Amino acid sequence: MSFWDVIVVGAGPVGAYLSRCLTERGYRVLLLDKKGKTGRRICAGVIGAEAFQRFPLPMETVLSSVRSITMVSPSGKRLRHTSRAPMAHVVDRVAFDRTILKEAVGRGVEFYNLSKVVGVERDPSGIKVVCRNGRDNEGVQHFKGAMAVFATGYNPGLLDALGLPGYPGAVVGIQSEALMEGVEEIEVYLGQRVAPGGFAWLVPMGDGRVRMGLVAQRDAKDWLFRFISSPVVSSRLVDEPGPIRAAWIPMGPISRTFGDRFLVVGEAAGQVKTTTYGGIYYGLLCAEKALNTIDKAFEKGDWGEGLLSFYHRAWWRLLGDEMEAGAHLRDMVVAMEDTDLDDLFVLLGSDGILPRLRATVRFDWHRESIRLLIGRVLKYAFETQGRVALRE
Repeated sequence: MSFWDVIVVGAGPVGAYLSRCLTERGYRVLLLDKKGKTGRRICAGVIGAEAFQRFPLPMETVLSSVRSITMVSPSGKRLRHTSRAPMAHVVDRVAFDRTILKEAVGRGVEFYNLSKVVGVERDPSGIKVVCRNGRDNEGVQHFKGAMAVFATGYNPGLLDALGLPGYPGAVVGIQSEALMEGVEEIEVYLGQRVAPGGFAWLVPMGDGRVRMGLVAQRDAKDWLFRFISSPVVSSRLVDEPGPIRAAWIPMGPISRTFGDRFLVVGEAAGQVKTTTYGGIYYGLLCAEKALNTIDKAFEKGDWGEGLLSFYHRAWWRLLGDEMEAGAHLRDMVVAMEDTDLDDLFVLLGSDGILPRLRATVRFDWHRESIRLLIGRVLKYAFETQGRVALRE
């Protein structure tokens, strides 16, 4: 049986990028992926400009750039944010994933496109990843290495197999595409009658094509049909929507992302923005932390939990406060009735807070804006309740 230094499971952007970096540092790397899934993950395809500045991401896959975003309340009130420089880029997600994978393979990463990882076995000499090959899941194959990194996407079964805690929750992301008129910028729609526990979006791809999707905690397909049938979408449709695709997305990180001879990275670890559920940039940042920890493990010849726990502490120092602030805002918005959301839009547009929010807004970093927003909302609620008490 062949033996690799690192086995990476999951050939999305995070897994492929990490594999490439490991190979460039001299490790022998095997990259495994679920057959037919490369480049097919559910995603609005909006990636912050900062990610392209920090990482060698393929600009040739960019379809359009984002300089403005409009948020729409349940009753149709609008708040618009603009930027002179691009805040983000909309990519062809299939081409984006496959380009990063091609670059990894070109650097010497060994790539196997299989059906399914069905088990993990560990012994003092290494870790073994067990896969089933073929359309009918026949033919078991074993791959052994010094350690493994799992970057599979949302995968509760894998966490169980690794003995890790589960996700704090999950939503369903669902999306279609169509030719539309009059969609010139990203539009985000909020409200219990749009997407309970989530939000909906229209994302222009260029040449008139638009991604129409939403995240919701339940009945996502029904809510997508309602959104597409609503006047704000149906009145601008030029042709019939294309195929619908859906997938589960974690609502936040798991509480332990390491174990004996393995790390968990990216969406598999719940390393997503807890406001928008975008995971590519955060996953890449965490891949950097994983890379540093892997270097330490091989330097010391130690792949045990004690050393690998440095990875978890490192990425949490970078992203933990962001994720907690985002989850706080998300939970607050989810609890709001549609009338409360409309009142919030009125508040933001009338008391001078909006310019201050715009000054703090960053596409991938929300903590400062969230704290400002929540502080103002709490102050408004306190003042309102006080006035009501005085009248009574």
